[in-house]
Amino acid sequence: MVDGDYVTKKFIGKSQATMADGTPVAASSIYDVWCYEFTPKNPEKTILLTAMIHGNEYTGFYWLTQFLDLLVNHWHEHPQFAYLRETVKIVTVPIANPYGFANQSRYNVNGTDCSRNFNYNWGVSLDEYPQGAAPFVEQESINIRDLMASIADECVASLDFHTTLSEGSTHHIIYFPRWLNNNISPYLSIIDQLKKTGETTAFTSVTLPTLTNWGVLTHGFIGANPEFKNGLYGPTRSSIEMTRAMEFFGNMVFQAAKFTFRNKSGSIDLPQTSAIKFNHLTDGGPIVFTTQTYTSQATKTSVRFKSKNEGIFEVDGFVTLTCDMDAEISILPQIYQLGSPDFDSAKTLDNEYNATIVNMKAGEERIIPIQAEITCHKTNILAADNTNTTQRAREIVFQLRTKISAGQGSIKFIKARAKFLPSTSGDRFRKYGLNPARIIYPTGEETKYEF
Repeated sequence: MVDGDYVTKKFIGKSQATMADGTPVAASSIYDVWCYEFTPKNPEKTILLTAMIHGNEYTGFYWLTQFLDLLVNHWHEHPQFAYLRETVKIVTVPIANPYGFANQSRYNVNGTDCSRNFNYNWGVSLDEYPQGAAPFVEQESINIRDLMASIADECVASLDFHTTLSEGSTHHIIYFPRWLNNNISPYLSIIDQLKKTGETTAFTSVTLPTLTNWGVLTHGFIGANPEFKNGLYGPTRSSIEMTRAMEFFGNMVFQAAKFTFRNKSGSIDLPQTSAIKFNHLTDGGPIVFTTQTYTSQATKTSVRFKSKNEGIFEVDGFVTLTCDMDAEISILPQIYQLGSPDFDSAKTLDNEYNATIVNMKAGEERIIPIQAEITCHKTNILAADNTNTTQRAREIVFQLRTKISAGQGSIKFIKARAKFLPSTSGDRFRKYGLNPARIIYPTGEETKYEF
């Protein structure tokens, strides 16, 4: 298969050569770790495929060798393989843990789970598998870490193939990072398309120090751990079973090959949410206000956001108020975007469209709702010498503004949610009287379209 042209073989390191106590490992138990690169003449992107980080999960290795054989020798018979052959560079490590492979063990020579030895939540997120004495003390994880770093500028996606031992008789399983930006939806859709009547699935987000989580965290790879359950389609690694493994894993690869950008750019179309909280018991006492005109409470309520796309930004929640005299109290949640042509600070400063106005008795405590929204623009990162800032949208700012007709008011609690909804539609402006579309009906009469 290695021809020195399309297919090249590269040494990326040895297996672990010392025991945890520093004792050298016998030479017969030290193995070379190889990377194979399948490189078109003019590749547009790179994807990383790994298997056997758990040395006893053999299906990942066997299906991958069959897949690569089709890619090298039969690509002209299948358009999906022709696309890979002509467009996508594939970097693959078929046996990431050769000691485990040779000894039918999940672990390396130290008894460490090499896919728990990466520096992401290491020692914090735990399961039953040993993580090693420290992050990246096992050579197998170091080899993959360094390989990832070497292809980081070109690689858009990574898949690490496994055989499941813990999901019962589940046919299709995908593990993916829980707390990281990761465009997992296209991977998940593969299972929905492949699943046959009566088959089961499991989608599980994890926080463990795995190979995939490290790649997503450090390099923004669009990553997943697809897992296959042996024995559900006949004898283990029988023709029928390997065909189903090829169908599942292979379509995951084809999906990975569609990505153009890593997670850093791929997440712009995903909604974003963030909590806004204030507690007078833990945040330095209540927010006190006494003015009869609107005054900013930015010191304790200001929150800034960066928008990754065009869209709508909204905040909804509640505040808990008290006052020492009978009074009319106004709470104005102000949202504005620096440099926005539509909703900058000046245009939203004291606009009572979003204000909540209540009459309260002395000593009364009341919970009142707050809600505000604006259309927003992608946050620009401007050059230091760019003075054209009045029409260049930057950060989105939320703050509360308050006024009281008499006496002193106090805010004791704030609990709200900020939400960004991506939208490039011009319709989103019409709610605010901006960009009214004009429609000519067959009668020739011109009418404004109401949002």
